[in-house]
Amino acid sequence: MRGKYLILTLFIAVAGFLPLFLLRETRNPELTVITVPVSDLPAPFEEFTILHLSDLHGARFGPGQGDLGKLLQGQKIDLAVFTGDLVSKGKPAEVAAAGELLAEMTRWAPTYLISGNWDRLHFADVNEIVRGSGAVLLANQAIRIEKGNAGLWLVGIDIPFREEVDLETVLAQVKSPGEPLLLLVHSPDIPLVNRAAEKGVAVILAGHTHGGQIRLPGIGALLVPGQPFPPRYVAGLYTVGKAKLYVNRGLGTSVIPVRLLARPEVALIRLVRGV
Repeated sequence: MRGKYLILTLFIAVAGFLPLFLLRETRNPELTVITVPVSDLPAPFEEFTILHLSDLHGARFGPGQGDLGKLLQGQKIDLAVFTGDLVSKGKPAEVAAAGELLAEMTRWAPTYLISGNWDRLHFADVNEIVRGSGAVLLANQAIRIEKGNAGLWLVGIDIPFREEVDLETVLAQVKSPGEPLLLLVHSPDIPLVNRAAEKGVAVILAGHTHGGQIRLPGIGALLVPGQPFPPRYVAGLYTVGKAKLYVNRGLGTSVIPVRLLARPEVALIRLVRGV
């Protein structure tokens, strides 16, 4: 009998703890600070810091997304980027949450974003959110970020998933070939990522994967959209040719409203000169 009571007690303890753990995993973002070397980084951009967010899917983190601001208190931010999927279903609450996020981001730093696959389904809503925020939506565009007399180029690709885009035409907008190229793309596992590395892009920032969203101990991510098992790009820093690819775990959820061992992520990408 004692063994049965012990098993029952353990079951009750696990059943009570699991919802709290899942809530923490789903609603408690983690700050990641990572240094990325860029071989031809101009001196004024040494330790230039980019706030990288992705895949909000209408999630909220405190009133007005204030919990994200608390996480970033005291941090140096020179540029803010969002790599797609502000919303999922385009509901009013999602639209409001997305607007709050972009409003916060533009207070922290100049903000640029690209669309994701879910954003494409609600493009009118996304355009309205961006229009009132002060952020800039890049759709197959390249812009020069200046600091002193130096610059680097930020390229935003409007290719959420498995579509194709003429990368060469987009890169033709770059008028200073010797300056570093940073690419924003929603999905990391598309042919364009390899082509970008071959064309000399130094840093690629992506999202879409949610870090697997559901990960199992010792196994990892079971499912990453558009990738076979085991998935190639799940989360974190990868090397693709001579380029560095950072895959952000994102903030929200999709399809299943929980995360497991894949906490929401706020990433600070710090550029330094190096190989």
